[in-house]
Formats: sequence, C-alpha cells, structure tokens
Amino acid sequence: TYVWSTGDVGSTLVIAPENNITISVVPSNACEGNATSVSIDVIQIPVTTVNENEFTICEGSSLTLSVEGGESYLWNTGATSSEMVVAPNAQTNYSVTAYNGTCPGNTEEILVNVEEAPYAGPSSEVTFCSSENSQDLNSYLIDADEGGQWFNPQGIAVDEIFDPSIDEAGEYVYVLSSSGVCEDVSAVVNVFVDQQPNSGTSTSISVNVNSTDVNLIDFLGA
Repeated sequence: TYVWSTGDVGSTLVIAPENNITISVVPSNACEGNATSVSIDVIQIPVTTVNENEFTICEGSSLTLSVEGGESYLWNTGATSSEMVVAPNAQTNYSVTAYNGTCPGNTEEILVNVEEAPYAGPSSEVTFCSSENSQDLNSYLIDADEGGQWFNPQGIAVDEIFDPSIDEAGEYVYVLSSSGVCEDVSAVVNVFVDQQPNSGTSTSISVNVNSTDVNLIDFLGA
C-alpha cells in the first residue's frame, strides 16, 4: 500500500483541487522507499463577460462587440479576437465563449437589433410658371418615407403645397426626424418660378394713312 501526502492510504487517489497542488506518495511497507511527487496545474474556469447583451443600431451602421475574462475567445461567427466589428442588415444574435487554455467558460449572447433608416428621397429641382396651379412638393420626392416636415427658404415650417403665384422660390427642405438611433435625414427641392409673360390687352386703333410709323406695342398696355 501507499501513503499520500494528503493522509490517504491506497494505490489510487481521487482529488479535485481548486488551485495548483503538488502531491507526494511513499510506500507503507517495512522497507523505506523514496517519496514520489506529482504536480497538478489547475486551469481556472474563465468567466465570459461582454460589454452589453443587447444593442440597437441604425441600418447601414457598424458596431464593435467586445468580450473579456479569458485567455482566448471563440465567437459563433468563427472570430477569435476580444473585439469584433459587425454590421448586420437585420436582427442578429451573436454568442461568444471565453477559454483558459482548453477550458471553456460560460457562453454569453448578444442581440443586435437593426432600426430601418429613414429615407427622404433624392434632392431635385423644378421650374413652375407663375400662372400654374398649386403643386404638391411631395410628388417630387422619389420613394421618400411619409411623415416628414417641409421648410421654406426662410426655414419656416410649411405644408407640402406650393403656390407658384404667391410662394417664394428657392430651396424647400423636407426633413424626416428619427425617433430611434438613426439620424434625421433631409432632401431639398430647389424651386424656380418663371413669371407669366404679359402680352398686354387686346385693343383696336385707327391710323391716318398719312401718319408716320406707329409702334403698336404702345397700344397693348403691357
């Protein structure tokens, strides 16, 4: 039989050390033998810690996910660094596990939500005649999201109806405000107004055959 440094007696010893330990054993017979030692290195189970478990980003944006607590890491994407840049187009779950050597720790999950970015349409320009009927400026925003606010060239909030006969020409700005993480967006419709030409008033005149040349424009009242 054998005597272990733990006080146990027998040919085998079962232990579950929490820290590094050295165990020695000697024979327990009448002949004195040399002690034999064995050193056991205990790898601590890592605690996987992430910066957050849920994020919301704007469509088209990127985000850096980070983890700590271990010597190495493994993400469900296959990445092995402590930081990972992601840019999902839709809601996505990521998970990561910390390792000390070959010993895995707990797995943490991170949910990344994606908020749809508002779209105000492309900027454009349009020319109206001052005699035209009122125009809906929304019709000049291609595929724009609804619910925005128009501002006239003075920065004053107005509705989408432009009256060429009375409204000021210039840059009309359509602004879509975001209620979430996305930034506000805007588009500009640059409005030009051409004045209706005045041809004057129809009339009739009498001219003496012996008169000098007559400028007819003078009789139109234009």
